[in-house]
Amino acid sequence: MAEIIKPILTGRPFDSTAHRFITMFRPIQETPTKHSDFVAFVATPVLDFFVLDTIFALDASIRILNATASLLKAVYNWTLHQQESSKLIDRATDKELDDLSRNIDGIISAFVAQIFNMIFSLASLITRPIASIIEALDGDVIEESELAHRF
Repeated sequence: MAEIIKPILTGRPFDSTAHRFITMFRPIQETPTKHSDFVAFVATPVLDFFVLDTIFALDASIRILNATASLLKAVYNWTLHQQESSKLIDRATDKELDDLSRNIDGIISAFVAQIFNMIFSLASLITRPIASIIEALDGDVIEESELAHRF
């Protein structure tokens, strides 16, 4: 593998996107003892636009560099082994082409994940307050019905 620089985001790129989608429908302060949720609610879109966008772009740049290196190494391996192999693409060249495709997949995944992260973060600025209002109204209805059953 022609990896010049190790990519920053080595996990699954859509974990953060799935998290943002799931939290988009949760109330802002889901538990009464947790005080950081409002800060996260306000800070997540800012971080997505200014910090994570930079990290995803840097990771994509690293993967572009590594993809280019894999392509060049694949061409180099092919020129070395084309006369010796009975196949059009030998094993070493095929391995480098697989690395190239993995890097391209990582680049596309990073861009798609970040676009959806920003969309879900912005949407959550609207949906989470609505979910909070619904939860507050639902809680009031439950409390009123409990009081009605007691008397």
